Amino acid sequence: MRKVMFAVLALAFLSSLAGATRWISLGGPEGTPVEVKVLESSEQATLLSFDLKGYYVDEVVLNGNKYVRIALPGATPILEKGMPDLPKVARSIVIPDDASASFSIEEDRVLEVKTAPVIPSKGHLTRDIDPASVPYEFSDFYDGDSYYPEAVFSLGTPYILRDFRGMVVRFNPFQYNPSDNTLRIHRHLLVEVRYSKGGSVN
Repeated sequence: MRKVMFAVLALAFLSSLAGATRWISLGGPEGTPVEVKVLESSEQATLLSFDLKGYYVDEVVLNGNKYVRIALPGATPILEKGMPDLPKVARSIVIPDDASASFSIEEDRVLEVKTAPVIPSKGHLTRDIDPASVPYEFSDFYDGDSYYPEAVFSLGTPYILRDFRGMVVRFNPFQYNPSDNTLRIHRHLLVEVRYSKGGSVN
């Protein structure tokens, strides 16, 4: 059974940033990476935990307006052009041969904060492109009332590496809603990845 626990932070500290970059602690010292653990692993299932100890908020001023970019040690940007510039956590796990996978979120501890608007991503840029030369573009998402990214957790396509069969699991610890500038922070996630025979890829 999924347990979802919400905490709403009344202080809109993210919208009142005065500095360029700040560390927002969730119990850890500055620079603490996201903690990913395999708690249990068998032929039937893998139990994973994800814990955030803090994150960085980078202030961006665009056309005289204040925006923020969220960064997380141990994570990489999603890089979807025109969509909020948020990080993702991707890790590989070993899975059984000839098995398909599904998952269930067992625990989800959520913190909601009010924030300045999250700046959109410029997308994937090659090394020969100066990021400063690429303008920001806001997708239609910014005119709506929904959270991005939509999914908190997802499974990738199985792959073979030498003698192992693996799969990338993706955790999206931050979700942003532009209608009321709410940042949803999944500070702790417990996920069970289950395996079953048949219908497998690779």
